[in-house]
Amino acid sequence: MLFSVSIAENITYAAPEASPQQIVAAAQAANAHEFIERLPEGYDTPVGERGMKLSGGERQRIALARAFLKDAPLLILDEPTSSVDVKTEAVILEAMDRLMRGRTAFLITHRHSALATCDRQLQLERGRLVEATPSLVCQTR
Repeated sequence: MLFSVSIAENITYAAPEASPQQIVAAAQAANAHEFIERLPEGYDTPVGERGMKLSGGERQRIALARAFLKDAPLLILDEPTSSVDVKTEAVILEAMDRLMRGRTAFLITHRHSALATCDRQLQLERGRLVEATPSLVCQTR
């Protein structure tokens, strides 16, 4: 979710006290810095209502930059590669792989390619678990 403010303000929503250097580092980690630098106003570019002035992939990378800046131990990503082409998906997946390292991450997606680096995969259909890979063993006492 992006807000109707600048790119920098959207990234710092995760950490309002962040320095310009931290904002750039987060954008670089999210593979967003290059496209941001090409914009006429760079990090000061307004994104419009819900980020509509940006492409879907650009919006996703801004959101990932926010997550890098937050550096939370728990991460939940819901359809992080939806509405993007194959090339953009690869760029996003590369950033996601870095972001998920060293933390617990839940990835909700319809795209199997996004699950390549996940330790466990749970497939749900109509609210029921139909498959767990590798299988989950539950012990009761």
